[in-house]
Amino acid sequence: MSTDDGEGGVLLLLGINHARSLYEADLAKHDIQQRLGLRQYNIGCERAARGQNGVTGDLIDR
Repeated sequence: MSTDDGEGGVLLLLGINHARSLYEADLAKHDIQQRLGLRQYNIGCERAARGQNGVTGDLIDR
């Protein structure tokens, strides 16, 4: 175990940067999940508008 204060500061800085990266990655993951969900919803609406899957287009207007 080192008593060098500089080394501990570097480790703390690395820890903060790592935590920030994980936080930003989680935000990006959440954004991607939302966009994928919206895309799947839009595909379902497009199919409904074309009368596919036994759904008529008039259901979209409701």
